[in-house]
Amino acid sequence: MPKPQWLARLTATLQEPLESGKLSVMLLDLSTSACEGRVARGQVHAFKAFIAEPCSPLPPNLLNNLRFHLALISMQPWRTVPMVKQDLATVVVYTDASCEPGPDGMDVVKICYVLLANDRKSGGRAVLPQSFLQSMESKQTFIAHGEALAPLFALFHEKEFLAQKAVLWFIDNLGVLSCLCKGSSVVADISCLIHASLMGMAALRLQSWYEHVDSKANCSDAGTRGQTVALGVNLRSLPLPPWPTNTVSAPPEVWLAWLKRHFKVKRAFSP
Repeated sequence: MPKPQWLARLTATLQEPLESGKLSVMLLDLSTSACEGRVARGQVHAFKAFIAEPCSPLPPNLLNNLRFHLALISMQPWRTVPMVKQDLATVVVYTDASCEPGPDGMDVVKICYVLLANDRKSGGRAVLPQSFLQSMESKQTFIAHGEALAPLFALFHEKEFLAQKAVLWFIDNLGVLSCLCKGSSVVADISCLIHASLMGMAALRLQSWYEHVDSKANCSDAGTRGQTVALGVNLRSLPLPPWPTNTVSAPPEVWLAWLKRHFKVKRAFSP
């Protein structure tokens, strides 16, 4: 648990720019180092834009990021270090996405996951609806968004099985793999997708490790191309996790309510 003096300083540091309209970049490292996993990293995309081009008054997305961190620390998502060895069951999850132009000129994005464990084999696939793509910022292609959503897709449908396990994630997109490792992206909407996954992993007490896999060796690749996945996995067509209508400008109340509702988080991460 952080010391009360430190927590009071962090709260005051976050509140000050909301009240004064002025921001000190010194607060960036205050909450990210104390929180479980990387749950405080995803909602800092507006800070990076502000550092590159400071402006006044503070932009709405930056104010949203500040309010999110204030709300997050009230949930007490503090980093914990077990003092005894934990022998967690290991699960392997492959994820993938494809993006092809559709007959109407709009992108058709498909995502898939394959879960492999000693006592379970399962998988799911979905086609992203246009309403989801429209909630993102305009892009030439949405392949990275699909790749970033695929781990969250797996978490959403396998949360009961994955809880308190060691999970090895295999991803063939190096950009998204890097974002998961560092906990954020310079692209605001992809950072929100990464952040949603990291919040879910922390809430489920996962120990996650990320590895790159070549596309030809990614067993979930077939699921995004309408092919049959080997290894005796039955791929189900599954619904997507509910998603905000505007990803980047969604207020913190929306993100935290989403976390509580879909990952059964009542108040605090810490025991």
